[in-house]
Amino acid sequence: MGPWITNSIDPIKSMTRVKKNGKLEAEFATGDMIFDTTDYIVATARYIMLHPGDTIEISIDGVGTLCNEVVEEAGL
Repeated sequence: MGPWITNSIDPIKSMTRVKKNGKLEAEFATGDMIFDTTDYIVATARYIMLHPGDTIEISIDGVGTLCNEVVEEAGL
């Protein structure tokens, strides 16, 4: 039973996939990233438009998948 940490993954050789509403939007070798994670998210947001109700999944081989639904900010 998880959560757990594994040391059998080579993050340099892992693949990262970004899906929006189940459609593959980006796929790249994690070792090919030339920016840190924050810079990558900012750059990605320039070409993937997100709207309330969209679901974003980010998967890294051997690590798992993070899935979040985009919601409208309260009060807007």
